[in-house]
Amino acid sequence: MLLFILRTILLVGLIGLLLQQAQRAPSGSHKRRAFFGGAGAVWLFLIMLFLQVFALDFATVFPFLFLAELCLFGSLGFLFLAWQKGEMQEQISQIKQAIARERFKQEQANQMQLNEKDKTNDH
Repeated sequence: MLLFILRTILLVGLIGLLLQQAQRAPSGSHKRRAFFGGAGAVWLFLIMLFLQVFALDFATVFPFLFLAELCLFGSLGFLFLAWQKGEMQEQISQIKQAIARERFKQEQANQMQLNEKDKTNDH
């Protein structure tokens, strides 16, 4: 029962996160459709979880599984379209900047280690 409660909390939190991201996306954008589709897929997975708790057979759960997968693949398609049309340029540039910062930090740390090694070898 604890596992059921944890899964429910996780899925409800994920639905909330996806809906929040969908609200932040511009109206009518592919990115917004992708987040709403993802939230719909997770909602259907949550329904399947409840159906499994009531020990319903696979024939009852299968349509929900099919619809959830359809929503999931549809949202991935919309996410790809958003990337292709440049709707995700801001996020991509943020990721590139974060990677550049991490590389710079790593290079600085490596340089400091080399300098410390050189100092200890000199003595």
